[in-house]
Amino acid sequence: MKKYLVLVLVATLFCSFTFRDNSADFNFVGKWKSEDKTEKNSGFIFEADGYAFMFKDAEKMGGKEFDINGTKGSMKYAVDKNANPIKLDLIITIKKQKVETKKMLMLVKIIDNNTLSIAGGDLENVRPTKFTKENTVTFKRVK
Repeated sequence: MKKYLVLVLVATLFCSFTFRDNSADFNFVGKWKSEDKTEKNSGFIFEADGYAFMFKDAEKMGGKEFDINGTKGSMKYAVDKNANPIKLDLIITIKKQKVETKKMLMLVKIIDNNTLSIAGGDLENVRPTKFTKENTVTFKRVK
């Protein structure tokens, strides 16, 4: 009978615990490399000052200032950790005669401190609504 009471007590305590969501503490800053076999040498770099880079092989685009076909641009990122799932926006500003801003709207699923999955959008301000095999890539933090 004592074993039964202890088991019930332990089960009650276990069920009363609330598991903390660590997304508020998650640090996106760093270099993230794709785990996708077709996009193995690609990824993102998120800097502490809010600037972001995208890279593929030896090509890198983003940061405070980059050049694309003779036009200057910059790339920043914004994260909404309070959203479920987490929202990640890449904000690309192109400086032509007038300033043009495009956003790539994405969703993020944190797997662990060094792994995350990103459901990608496009530059048409459309955010994916869910994670699918077709729109999701897993990234590992590069140390």
